[in-house]
Amino acid sequence: MKDSNSLFQITLLKTIIVIYFLYILVNSLGNSVSFFHDNAEFGIWTFISFIMISAFILFVDIAIILLITKSFKDKNKRAYILVFQTLIFAIVYFGLNYMFENADKWNERVINESQTLKTDTSDKQLHDIYIKDKSQYDQTFIDGLVDYNEPIKLIDNYILTGNDTTYFPNDLSLNKVTTFKATKDNNKFVLTVTRTNLTNLTYNFQLTDKDNKILDTKSGKAILGSMFFLASENDEDSQTGDGYGSCEYWDKVNDCWFAIRVGIGKDDNGKLRAMLNYGCNDKSKQTLNLDECPTLRTE
Repeated sequence: MKDSNSLFQITLLKTIIVIYFLYILVNSLGNSVSFFHDNAEFGIWTFISFIMISAFILFVDIAIILLITKSFKDKNKRAYILVFQTLIFAIVYFGLNYMFENADKWNERVINESQTLKTDTSDKQLHDIYIKDKSQYDQTFIDGLVDYNEPIKLIDNYILTGNDTTYFPNDLSLNKVTTFKATKDNNKFVLTVTRTNLTNLTYNFQLTDKDNKILDTKSGKAILGSMFFLASENDEDSQTGDGYGSCEYWDKVNDCWFAIRVGIGKDDNGKLRAMLNYGCNDKSKQTLNLDECPTLRTE
């Protein structure tokens, strides 16, 4: 390929390649709609696909130039090559334009399809949960059951998981106010709770010093842990040192939490027991750890 036609072909081909990649660069860096930016979530495969498509276009370009060189007379080669190069440039130009302009739509379509798949998966998991009466259980409690890998049935006051039957905690009477109290280092801990259904407690907590000055106060709704049926929590009675099982209820708001552990059954004196644990991600806010909390009892 040393004649003037060959030199013309190579020069024109190089020009096409430079224009082609400059167009990509300008659209990727200067345009408000950047194909690579908007599709960055697809990772390295976006760039690999782009390189493969570019290589294919250039291969076709070279193959057709060689075909024209062998098929037409010398005096017609330059004209045919010029027409073909103009045609392929126009196709690439408008093709890239279409790709950039529709990148958002393609991206949105892929994301929507992905979300639909996740929803379908979640729906399938929810179909493995039978609930006789949803009003008896908080939605947060139900949502937490999705991670369990076996069919679940919520029927009245018990939960069926496989061949196992576990009853919901019933030490606290329904819709009845129950008060727990304790004293430690002259500070008074007072917790009042009301069980409103099988999973929810409304609560009020107050911590005061020996002069009845309020040191801390909390209130809200605490929800039974979704996996309570796997195992109970273990607590130690701060008065007797005895261990006992308990069920944990959580209230999570923003970056703060309040946990209530209600003892299963009564102590030797027929009293119900409870433990508290609360805090925030913000370490400057007051916290109460389990090992700092005395065992609260009903009167």
